Amino acid sequence: MLADEFMKPAQPLLDASSPGGVPLKLITETASPMYARMGIKTGKETRNGYATSFGQTLAAVLCSLASRNQTRAAPQEGADGCVVQAEFPSGLTTMKGKLCLTLERKPEGTRSSSAAVFEGQASGRGRAKRVRDELHQDILNYRTLQP
Repeated sequence: MLADEFMKPAQPLLDASSPGGVPLKLITETASPMYARMGIKTGKETRNGYATSFGQTLAAVLCSLASRNQTRAAPQEGADGCVVQAEFPSGLTTMKGKLCLTLERKPEGTRSSSAAVFEGQASGRGRAKRVRDELHQDILNYRTLQP
């Protein structure tokens, strides 16, 4: 269940428990950006190597993002690779987050660095790691489907 989906049915209960209280949606819409401006965020970076071509790895990344409904920006080309940025939806423990993935061509294949970040949150309760792990597993799965 997404955080946005949880707030709809929970709001009447929260309203009843605190007469004259502030709507939960208003709190989440203002607190998260305010904390982000203060520099509060959570997230980590992971590096992986793949013994497949740059093109196959990039195709696997794009398939992974599409299969998980992650909105992505067009890949930005670099000298030896590219950067792909994506936004993933909110979850039960986190609001929406950002994923930044760098792919580099190497003689032995492709190296990736991925970082999942939740701005405005001090803790993601392990979601950043799960997002990075899911991406890595998807890359391994999708690249084997290609000729």
